[in-house]
Amino acid sequence: MVRAKVLTDLDRPEFGMMCKWLDAFMDADETIASEGMTVACRDGAKAHPAVKARNDASVNFIRLSEKFGLSPYDRNKLDLKVDSEPNDKMRKFLFGGNR
Repeated sequence: MVRAKVLTDLDRPEFGMMCKWLDAFMDADETIASEGMTVACRDGAKAHPAVKARNDASVNFIRLSEKFGLSPYDRNKLDLKVDSEPNDKMRKFLFGGNR
């Protein structure tokens, strides 16, 4: 994405962090799928720790993904100065060349 000039080197740390939150979400989701949403304890059952991990990862991923305009709603909120050229790489990345 940096080579395509969609992101700059300055975006790498934050974008990488967003990707790590997505990975954490996927890991927790797989754990919940295989082990269930609850765990047995002396007092009965309680929420599996992966449930909180998945929820935290989801919140953090969404917060960071908004900054990169990864949903249609968030793309509309970005104030980007894109080239008027229809083949502009940023325009294609964000809007699929439809704007």
